[in-house]
Amino acid sequence: IGGMAALCKGITIQSPTGNHRAKRNMDAFVDDSTTWVASFDNPFCTPRQLGKLLQKSAQTWERLLSGTGGKLQLGKCFFYLMSWKWDTEGKPTLKTNDEMNVDIQLIDTPTGTTESIKKKECTEAHRTLGAWPAPSGSQTQQLQILTDKSARFTRIIQTTKLTETLADIAYWMLYLPSMVYPLPSTSLSKKQLNKVESPAIRAVLNASGYNSNFPRAVVYGPRRIGGMARRSLYTEQGVLKTTLLLRHLRGESVLADWLQIGIEYYQLIAGTSTHVLTDVDTPLPHAEGDWITSLRLFLSECAAQIILPDGWTTPPYYVNTTPVFWTISLKLILEKRISSASTDVVSG
Repeated sequence: IGGMAALCKGITIQSPTGNHRAKRNMDAFVDDSTTWVASFDNPFCTPRQLGKLLQKSAQTWERLLSGTGGKLQLGKCFFYLMSWKWDTEGKPTLKTNDEMNVDIQLIDTPTGTTESIKKKECTEAHRTLGAWPAPSGSQTQQLQILTDKSARFTRIIQTTKLTETLADIAYWMLYLPSMVYPLPSTSLSKKQLNKVESPAIRAVLNASGYNSNFPRAVVYGPRRIGGMARRSLYTEQGVLKTTLLLRHLRGESVLADWLQIGIEYYQLIAGTSTHVLTDVDTPLPHAEGDWITSLRLFLSECAAQIILPDGWTTPPYYVNTTPVFWTISLKLILEKRISSASTDVVSG
Protein backbone atom coordinates (compact mmCIF):
# COMPACT_ATOMS: atom_id res chain seq x y z
CA ILE A 1 0.00 0.00 0.00
CA GLY A 2 2.93 2.31 0.70
CA GLY A 3 4.22 1.59 -2.80
CA MET A 4 0.87 2.59 -4.29
CA ALA A 5 0.96 5.88 -2.41
CA ALA A 6 4.38 6.62 -3.91
CA LEU A 7 3.56 5.52 -7.46
CA CYS A 8 -0.08 6.53 -7.97
CA LYS A 9 -1.96 9.78 -7.61
CA GLY A 10 -5.05 8.48 -5.85
CA ILE A 11 -7.91 10.83 -5.02
CA THR A 12 -7.71 14.11 -3.08
CA ILE A 13 -10.64 16.30 -2.06
CA GLN A 14 -11.03 19.30 0.20
CA SER A 15 -13.89 21.08 1.89
CA PRO A 16 -15.37 24.32 0.47
CA THR A 17 -13.51 26.31 3.13
CA GLY A 18 -10.23 24.50 2.57
CA ASN A 19 -10.06 23.66 6.28
CA HIS A 20 -10.25 19.92 5.65
CA ARG A 21 -8.37 17.90 3.08
CA ALA A 22 -8.41 14.14 2.57
CA LYS A 23 -6.49 11.78 0.32
CA ARG A 24 -7.37 8.23 -0.62
CA ASN A 25 -5.23 5.88 -2.65
CA MET A 26 -5.95 2.33 -1.52
CA ASP A 27 -8.44 0.58 0.70
CA ALA A 28 -7.59 -2.98 1.72
CA PHE A 29 -8.98 -5.57 4.12
CA VAL A 30 -7.21 -8.94 4.03
CA ASP A 31 -7.40 -9.90 0.31
CA ASP A 32 -10.10 -7.36 -0.64
CA SER A 33 -8.53 -4.19 -2.05
CA THR A 34 -9.72 -1.09 -3.89
CA THR A 35 -7.76 1.61 -5.70
CA TRP A 36 -9.07 5.11 -6.43
CA VAL A 37 -8.42 7.80 -9.04
CA ALA A 38 -10.14 11.13 -9.76
CA SER A 39 -9.80 14.25 -11.90
CA PHE A 40 -11.25 17.00 -9.70
CA ASP A 41 -8.32 19.22 -10.67
CA ASN A 42 -9.10 18.79 -14.38
CA PRO A 43 -12.74 19.54 -15.26
CA PHE A 44 -12.02 18.75 -18.92
CA CYS A 45 -10.94 15.16 -18.20
CA THR A 46 -13.03 12.75 -20.27
CA PRO A 47 -14.30 9.36 -19.03
CA ARG A 48 -11.84 7.65 -21.38
CA GLN A 49 -8.91 9.59 -19.87
CA LEU A 50 -10.12 8.78 -16.38
CA GLY A 51 -10.34 5.12 -17.36
CA LYS A 52 -6.70 5.19 -18.44
CA LEU A 53 -5.70 6.61 -15.03
CA LEU A 54 -7.62 3.83 -13.31
CA GLN A 55 -6.08 1.20 -15.56
CA LYS A 56 -2.58 2.49 -14.74
CA SER A 57 -3.32 2.42 -11.00
CA ALA A 58 -4.80 -1.09 -11.12
CA GLN A 59 -1.90 -2.39 -13.21
CA THR A 60 0.56 -0.92 -10.72
CA TRP A 61 -1.17 -2.78 -7.90
CA GLU A 62 -1.09 -6.02 -9.93
CA ARG A 63 2.66 -5.67 -10.50
CA LEU A 64 3.36 -4.85 -6.86
CA LEU A 65 1.48 -7.97 -5.80
CA SER A 66 3.21 -10.12 -8.41
CA GLY A 67 6.64 -8.80 -7.44
CA THR A 68 6.09 -9.65 -3.77
CA GLY A 69 4.81 -13.18 -4.34
CA GLY A 70 1.10 -12.40 -4.54
CA LYS A 71 -1.38 -12.57 -7.40
CA LEU A 72 -4.37 -10.52 -8.47
CA GLN A 73 -7.32 -12.63 -9.59
CA LEU A 74 -8.29 -10.60 -12.65
CA GLY A 75 -11.45 -12.62 -13.20
CA LYS A 76 -12.81 -11.37 -9.86
CA CYS A 77 -11.90 -7.73 -10.46
CA PHE A 78 -14.36 -5.04 -11.53
CA PHE A 79 -14.50 -1.26 -11.70
CA TYR A 80 -16.90 1.64 -11.37
CA LEU A 81 -16.56 4.84 -13.39
CA MET A 82 -18.48 7.96 -12.40
CA SER A 83 -19.01 10.83 -14.83
CA TRP A 84 -21.84 13.35 -14.83
CA LYS A 85 -23.97 14.99 -17.47
CA TRP A 86 -26.17 18.04 -16.99
CA ASP A 87 -29.61 18.72 -18.41
CA THR A 88 -30.85 22.09 -19.66
CA GLU A 89 -31.72 23.19 -16.10
CA GLY A 90 -28.30 22.26 -14.74
CA LYS A 91 -29.35 19.09 -12.94
CA PRO A 92 -26.56 16.45 -12.95
CA THR A 93 -27.09 12.73 -13.48
CA LEU A 94 -24.58 9.92 -13.74
CA LYS A 95 -23.71 8.64 -17.18
CA THR A 96 -24.28 4.97 -17.93
CA ASN A 97 -21.50 2.62 -19.00
CA ASP A 98 -22.89 2.60 -22.54
CA GLU A 99 -22.70 6.37 -22.70
CA MET A 100 -19.09 6.44 -21.46
CA ASN A 101 -17.95 3.41 -23.51
CA VAL A 102 -14.80 2.81 -21.46
CA ASP A 103 -13.03 -0.55 -21.19
CA ILE A 104 -10.11 -1.51 -18.97
CA GLN A 105 -7.66 -4.33 -19.65
CA LEU A 106 -4.96 -5.58 -17.30
CA ILE A 107 -1.93 -7.76 -17.97
CA ASP A 108 -1.34 -10.79 -15.79
CA THR A 109 2.40 -10.36 -15.13
CA PRO A 110 3.34 -14.05 -14.53
CA THR A 111 1.68 -15.28 -17.76
CA GLY A 112 1.73 -12.13 -19.89
CA THR A 113 -1.92 -12.60 -20.87
CA THR A 114 -4.34 -9.67 -21.11
CA GLU A 115 -7.81 -9.80 -19.58
CA SER A 116 -10.73 -7.37 -19.77
CA ILE A 117 -12.02 -6.18 -16.41
CA LYS A 118 -15.73 -6.31 -15.66
CA LYS A 119 -17.42 -2.91 -15.42
CA LYS A 120 -20.40 -2.28 -13.18
CA GLU A 121 -23.06 0.38 -13.40
CA CYS A 122 -22.92 2.95 -10.60
CA THR A 123 -26.42 1.89 -9.56
CA GLU A 124 -25.24 -1.70 -9.01
CA ALA A 125 -24.30 -2.46 -5.40
CA HIS A 126 -21.33 -4.53 -4.28
CA ARG A 127 -20.88 -6.26 -0.95
CA THR A 128 -18.23 -4.48 1.12
CA LEU A 129 -17.57 -5.80 4.63
CA GLY A 130 -21.20 -6.76 5.19
CA ALA A 131 -22.82 -3.70 3.61
CA TRP A 132 -24.08 -3.26 0.04
CA PRO A 133 -23.23 0.30 -1.08
CA ALA A 134 -23.58 1.60 -4.64
CA PRO A 135 -21.68 4.63 -5.98
CA SER A 136 -24.93 6.28 -7.05
CA GLY A 137 -26.27 6.05 -3.50
CA SER A 138 -28.93 3.52 -4.50
CA GLN A 139 -30.01 1.35 -1.56
CA THR A 140 -32.26 -1.02 -3.47
CA GLN A 141 -29.91 -3.99 -3.08
CA GLN A 142 -29.23 -3.27 0.60
CA LEU A 143 -32.96 -3.07 1.29
CA GLN A 144 -33.53 -6.38 -0.50
CA ILE A 145 -30.74 -8.08 1.47
CA LEU A 146 -32.27 -6.94 4.78
CA THR A 147 -35.74 -8.04 3.62
CA ASP A 148 -34.44 -11.50 2.70
CA LYS A 149 -32.63 -11.87 6.05
CA SER A 150 -35.77 -10.94 7.95
CA ALA A 151 -37.86 -13.37 5.87
CA ARG A 152 -35.36 -16.21 6.48
CA PHE A 153 -35.39 -15.60 10.22
CA THR A 154 -39.19 -15.45 10.20
CA ARG A 155 -39.44 -18.85 8.46
CA ILE A 156 -37.05 -20.44 10.96
CA ILE A 157 -39.01 -19.11 13.96
CA GLN A 158 -42.37 -20.12 12.47
CA THR A 159 -41.28 -23.67 11.62
CA THR A 160 -39.36 -24.39 14.84
CA LYS A 161 -40.92 -25.07 18.22
CA LEU A 162 -39.13 -22.73 20.60
CA THR A 163 -39.61 -21.89 24.23
CA GLU A 164 -40.08 -18.25 25.18
CA THR A 165 -36.47 -18.11 26.38
CA LEU A 166 -35.06 -19.58 23.17
CA ALA A 167 -37.18 -17.22 21.04
CA ASP A 168 -35.78 -14.32 23.05
CA ILE A 169 -32.21 -15.58 22.60
CA ALA A 170 -32.75 -16.05 18.86
CA TYR A 171 -33.94 -12.47 18.55
CA TRP A 172 -31.11 -10.88 20.52
CA MET A 173 -28.23 -13.14 19.46
CA LEU A 174 -29.09 -14.02 15.84
CA TYR A 175 -31.60 -11.66 14.30
CA LEU A 176 -30.68 -8.26 15.71
CA PRO A 177 -26.85 -8.35 15.21
CA SER A 178 -27.20 -9.44 11.57
CA MET A 179 -29.81 -6.77 10.83
CA VAL A 180 -28.21 -3.74 12.47
CA TYR A 181 -24.64 -4.34 11.25
CA PRO A 182 -24.92 -2.34 7.97
CA LEU A 183 -27.29 0.32 9.34
CA PRO A 184 -24.63 2.99 10.12
CA SER A 185 -24.05 3.28 6.37
CA THR A 186 -27.70 3.25 5.25
CA SER A 187 -30.36 5.93 4.90
CA LEU A 188 -33.50 3.82 4.74
CA SER A 189 -36.83 5.39 5.66
CA LYS A 190 -38.94 4.48 8.66
CA LYS A 191 -41.58 2.99 6.35
CA GLN A 192 -39.01 0.78 4.61
CA LEU A 193 -37.46 -0.53 7.83
CA ASN A 194 -40.82 -1.08 9.50
CA LYS A 195 -41.82 -3.23 6.52
CA VAL A 196 -38.54 -5.16 6.76
CA GLU A 197 -38.82 -6.00 10.45
CA SER A 198 -42.58 -6.52 10.71
CA PRO A 199 -42.65 -10.28 9.81
CA ALA A 200 -39.80 -11.12 12.18
CA ILE A 201 -41.29 -9.18 15.08
CA ARG A 202 -44.68 -10.84 14.59
CA ALA A 203 -43.05 -14.29 14.53
CA VAL A 204 -41.01 -13.63 17.70
CA LEU A 205 -44.08 -12.31 19.53
CA ASN A 206 -46.04 -15.45 18.63
CA ALA A 207 -43.17 -17.71 19.71
CA SER A 208 -42.98 -15.81 23.00
CA GLY A 209 -46.67 -16.34 23.71
CA TYR A 210 -47.94 -12.91 22.67
CA ASN A 211 -50.43 -11.87 20.03
CA SER A 212 -48.59 -10.82 16.85
CA ASN A 213 -50.56 -7.56 16.88
CA PHE A 214 -49.40 -6.67 20.38
CA PRO A 215 -49.10 -2.83 20.63
CA ARG A 216 -45.77 -1.76 19.17
CA ALA A 217 -45.43 1.02 21.75
CA VAL A 218 -45.13 -1.73 24.37
CA VAL A 219 -42.98 -3.98 22.16
CA TYR A 220 -40.39 -1.24 21.62
CA GLY A 221 -40.88 0.51 24.96
CA PRO A 222 -38.17 0.41 27.67
CA ARG A 223 -38.40 -2.18 30.44
CA ARG A 224 -38.35 0.45 33.20
CA ILE A 225 -41.89 1.49 32.23
CA GLY A 226 -43.18 -2.00 31.40
CA GLY A 227 -42.05 -2.33 27.78
CA MET A 228 -40.43 -5.34 26.12
CA ALA A 229 -37.37 -3.34 24.98
CA ARG A 230 -37.27 -4.74 21.45
CA ARG A 231 -35.20 -2.65 19.06
CA SER A 232 -36.76 -0.72 16.18
CA LEU A 233 -34.48 -0.93 13.13
CA TYR A 234 -35.22 2.69 12.26
CA THR A 235 -34.21 3.82 15.74
CA GLU A 236 -31.11 1.64 15.61
CA GLN A 237 -30.14 3.15 12.26
CA GLY A 238 -30.41 6.68 13.65
CA VAL A 239 -28.54 5.90 16.88
CA LEU A 240 -25.74 4.07 15.05
CA LYS A 241 -25.31 6.90 12.54
CA THR A 242 -25.19 9.48 15.31
CA THR A 243 -22.63 7.55 17.37
CA LEU A 244 -20.53 6.81 14.28
CA LEU A 245 -20.38 10.51 13.39
CA LEU A 246 -19.50 11.64 16.93
CA ARG A 247 -16.98 8.85 17.48
CA HIS A 248 -14.97 9.69 14.36
CA LEU A 249 -15.15 13.47 14.75
CA ARG A 250 -14.14 13.38 18.41
CA GLY A 251 -11.47 10.76 17.86
CA GLU A 252 -10.06 12.59 14.80
CA SER A 253 -9.91 9.28 12.97
CA VAL A 254 -8.98 8.67 9.34
CA LEU A 255 -12.64 9.17 8.40
CA ALA A 256 -13.03 12.42 10.36
CA ASP A 257 -11.86 14.65 7.51
CA TRP A 258 -14.08 12.82 5.02
CA LEU A 259 -17.09 13.34 7.26
CA GLN A 260 -16.25 17.01 7.79
CA ILE A 261 -15.89 17.53 4.03
CA GLY A 262 -19.25 15.87 3.38
CA ILE A 263 -20.97 17.98 6.05
CA GLU A 264 -19.46 21.22 4.71
CA TYR A 265 -20.59 20.49 1.15
CA TYR A 266 -24.07 19.67 2.43
CA GLN A 267 -24.01 22.95 4.33
CA LEU A 268 -22.93 24.80 1.20
CA ILE A 269 -25.78 23.33 -0.85
CA ALA A 270 -28.24 24.02 1.98
CA GLY A 271 -27.17 27.67 1.93
CA THR A 272 -28.36 28.35 5.48
CA SER A 273 -26.61 30.46 8.12
CA THR A 274 -27.44 27.91 10.84
CA HIS A 275 -25.67 24.57 10.93
CA VAL A 276 -27.59 21.74 9.28
CA LEU A 277 -27.03 19.39 12.24
CA THR A 278 -28.06 22.02 14.80
CA ASP A 279 -31.19 23.27 13.06
CA VAL A 280 -32.63 19.92 12.04
CA ASP A 281 -36.27 21.04 11.87
CA THR A 282 -35.99 23.33 8.86
CA PRO A 283 -36.86 21.40 5.65
CA LEU A 284 -34.09 21.44 3.05
CA PRO A 285 -35.71 19.74 0.04
CA HIS A 286 -32.98 20.98 -2.30
CA ALA A 287 -30.05 19.61 -0.25
CA GLU A 288 -28.59 16.41 -1.68
CA GLY A 289 -26.92 13.79 0.47
CA ASP A 290 -29.17 11.01 1.73
CA TRP A 291 -26.95 10.05 4.68
CA ILE A 292 -27.05 13.50 6.29
CA THR A 293 -30.68 14.09 5.29
CA SER A 294 -31.67 10.83 6.99
CA LEU A 295 -29.69 11.76 10.09
CA ARG A 296 -31.33 15.20 10.27
CA LEU A 297 -34.79 13.63 10.04
CA PHE A 298 -34.00 11.20 12.87
CA LEU A 299 -32.62 13.97 15.10
CA SER A 300 -35.67 16.11 14.39
CA GLU A 301 -38.03 13.26 15.36
CA CYS A 302 -36.07 12.82 18.61
CA ALA A 303 -36.05 16.57 19.35
CA ALA A 304 -32.25 16.32 19.33
CA GLN A 305 -29.42 18.17 17.65
CA ILE A 306 -25.67 17.89 17.16
CA ILE A 307 -23.60 20.96 17.97
CA LEU A 308 -20.17 20.98 16.34
CA PRO A 309 -17.91 23.59 18.00
CA ASP A 310 -16.06 24.30 14.75
CA GLY A 311 -19.01 23.66 12.43
CA TRP A 312 -18.89 25.91 9.37
CA THR A 313 -21.97 27.74 8.10
CA THR A 314 -22.48 29.86 5.01
CA PRO A 315 -22.41 33.59 5.81
CA PRO A 316 -25.87 35.20 5.60
CA TYR A 317 -26.59 37.77 2.90
CA TYR A 318 -29.53 40.09 3.44
CA VAL A 319 -31.88 42.03 1.20
CA ASN A 320 -34.12 44.42 3.16
CA THR A 321 -33.36 42.49 6.41
CA THR A 322 -34.44 39.17 4.86
CA PRO A 323 -31.85 36.40 4.28
CA VAL A 324 -31.40 35.91 0.53
CA PHE A 325 -31.62 32.12 0.83
CA TRP A 326 -35.04 32.18 2.47
CA THR A 327 -36.39 34.60 -0.13
CA ILE A 328 -35.22 32.37 -2.96
CA SER A 329 -36.20 29.06 -1.31
CA LEU A 330 -39.72 30.21 -0.46
CA LYS A 331 -40.27 31.29 -4.06
CA LEU A 332 -38.93 28.02 -5.42
CA ILE A 333 -40.93 25.86 -2.99
CA LEU A 334 -44.09 27.64 -4.06
CA GLU A 335 -43.18 26.94 -7.67
CA LYS A 336 -42.25 23.33 -6.79
CA ARG A 337 -38.94 23.75 -8.57
CA ILE A 338 -36.46 23.87 -5.69
CA SER A 339 -34.83 20.52 -6.47
CA SER A 340 -34.05 21.24 -10.10
CA ALA A 341 -32.85 24.77 -9.37
CA SER A 342 -30.64 23.99 -6.37
CA THR A 343 -27.47 24.36 -8.42
CA ASP A 344 -28.42 27.90 -9.43
CA VAL A 345 -29.27 28.82 -5.84
CA VAL A 346 -25.82 27.78 -4.61
CA SER A 347 -23.86 29.33 -7.47
CA GLY A 348 -25.85 32.55 -7.29
